[in-house]
Amino acid sequence: MKFDKIKTEEGGSYLAFSIGECDNVNPIELYEEYFIKSKLMVLKELLLAEMQIRSVEIDPWTVDKVVLGNAIKFWEDKKKEFSETEISSVFKQLLETNRKKDQVKLLKGFSLTPGELLSCIFYSYEEHGFLLSHIEGDHDPVGTETEKKPTAIHLDNGIVKKVGETDLTDGQLKQIVEQRKRTVAKIIEKDDNWHCFFITFSSIRGEESWKDGQPHFHYILDKFGISKVELKIRLDQENISLAIFHT
Repeated sequence: MKFDKIKTEEGGSYLAFSIGECDNVNPIELYEEYFIKSKLMVLKELLLAEMQIRSVEIDPWTVDKVVLGNAIKFWEDKKKEFSETEISSVFKQLLETNRKKDQVKLLKGFSLTPGELLSCIFYSYEEHGFLLSHIEGDHDPVGTETEKKPTAIHLDNGIVKKVGETDLTDGQLKQIVEQRKRTVAKIIEKDDNWHCFFITFSSIRGEESWKDGQPHFHYILDKFGISKVELKIRLDQENISLAIFHT
């Protein structure tokens, strides 16, 4: 899990946070930490900015106490939201059936939003004991490979904003933002059974042909004849080769 405040030369800053890779963890505990810590960062920055505008001084302990209480409340509300989301009967059946033929039949027309997926992940842990792994694969465009990348890259109306030193041109940095190949996968697993949902930046950018470029998750499970070890290897490849369904 990664949390960072990246200061710019102009005196501003970017807040950056991500789940990061993990293997076989309790998903509720993972997201509790993520939601609380990320909300803490945002709320603290907003409170400090407001205090500066109003020329008000509050001791750091009071600031931390105020934002922590709000961050915890934010997580409790999100957890309640996820727990109250109706879980698709298709997803429930996918967890309970062991026949590939039945699973393939269930998958036809099955769809999930990001929020529904997280609710399903929580459900699979609470009701069936499935643990969560989070896998990421990252590949920059050809010609932009370097060990000297800026700390942050941001496009503002097509203009490249960067923080930190780099040996890449603004054109190459823009290419990284617009063409980088990235895969983010969530795998729920119990014993030898696993289900993998992953999304690619190509899908998010509308560059894949499914439903005229509609962003979507890809889905694959253990019954498709691939081991989890091989799955992780392929998810990290620049061009993923997997027999998959789209959701």
